Amino acid sequence: MPLKGYVSRELIKYVQPTHPAEAAFQNAKAVITPQHLGLPVRQQQSPAQAPSATFQLVQPKIVAIATDTYLKPMQFIADPLLPGKHVLGFGQDLSFATGRTQLHGPSVGTTPAALEIKMRRLLKEFASNDSRGKARRLFDAFLKPQRTLIFWSDPDLTADAEAHPNVTTFVHRALSAPNSPERTTGQVRIHQALEKVG
Repeated sequence: MPLKGYVSRELIKYVQPTHPAEAAFQNAKAVITPQHLGLPVRQQQSPAQAPSATFQLVQPKIVAIATDTYLKPMQFIADPLLPGKHVLGFGQDLSFATGRTQLHGPSVGTTPAALEIKMRRLLKEFASNDSRGKARRLFDAFLKPQRTLIFWSDPDLTADAEAHPNVTTFVHRALSAPNSPERTTGQVRIHQALEKVG
């Protein structure tokens, strides 16, 4: 049974398969009509040897941002890695300072040098199997003097997080697609919420 959907052609680009085997591997064909908006995409089952077309987003787009209603935003930072330069609001749990006295618990030291020694010990205790140095790079970035809050990311850490079962389960539950292994029956799905608000 054909699957029908709609997409604006400004959002997608045609990707020509680089090898004939890639085209043969595809088992679906997308038929694109030339309308400017509300572009129908008909996905038809076809034999493995039939030609196929692949379409990708021209660039990533953010369609929704979730916000916790119980947190009052106190820090506002634009994430340079997000498309559209969105300014994100963070709650009171995101703060930083230097030179303050530790209120309780074990001392982290009174100087950056003392703190670094204590932190480096944690690498040996908790990240001894980190063969690619993800934890070390995280510590290096944290210990580098900063006067303002910044976003930090690491390609290896991101790749490992994306492949972690906890993250993949969260994504499946958030999307709740009909064929998702984590579909939540009865809950409003993302595309339904977007459709409702226009």
